[in-house]
Amino acid sequence: MSGYSAHIGVDLSHALAALGTKPENALDFFTIVDRIAQQGPTMVDATKSIYGGDLGPMWRGYFVGEGLDLVVGKGVASGWILRMVDVGLNSITFTNGLALQNPALVPATEVELDLEWRSADLTWQILSALRGL
Repeated sequence: MSGYSAHIGVDLSHALAALGTKPENALDFFTIVDRIAQQGPTMVDATKSIYGGDLGPMWRGYFVGEGLDLVVGKGVASGWILRMVDVGLNSITFTNGLALQNPALVPATEVELDLEWRSADLTWQILSALRGL
């Protein structure tokens, strides 16, 4: 999860800035990242196969998503939850990518990116220690 977090938050923000992304590119960006989020089960399976870590419960929203799936169908609610969380995270990523193009905002944005990544990493360490990952 640390790698996923760093990629989504830091790498993609810098890539968007390097590409000169503009606000009018938002629809394309969110369409692409939503398509990626729809591949959640594939990423869960690959991560488990390669690294031995089961991200499935977290990516399905633990008992909330899994419980709702019992009502509406396997993967329906939990897939929707993953996509909504992804939209929220990628809204931050997109905004930071725009901010990194403004020299006056770069220092504060870099601090934010580092703080976000470190906070997420601490969360993953805690969840891992609690056997939540």
